[in-house]
Amino acid sequence: MLCLALIVGFSAECLAKKPESIVIGLLADMTGPYAAITGHAPAGLEDAVKYINEGLGGIGGVKLRTVIRDNLGKVALGL
Repeated sequence: MLCLALIVGFSAECLAKKPESIVIGLLADMTGPYAAITGHAPAGLEDAVKYINEGLGGIGGVKLRTVIRDNLGKVALGL
């Protein structure tokens, strides 16, 4: 939700020249000790991006794409 709020918050000046895509990043514990809690976040993000891209035509006509990384439940990888 925070990512979506940040995207929607872009001003008209930022999107005066449309980018090819808007990248949404997710760094989460998909494996490791917290995977049972946060491991489903990538699927939720992908569903949201698919809905925005296919159902709404993107944001201002610009498609979203995701970059998803697993920090393996290790703090050092998350920093």
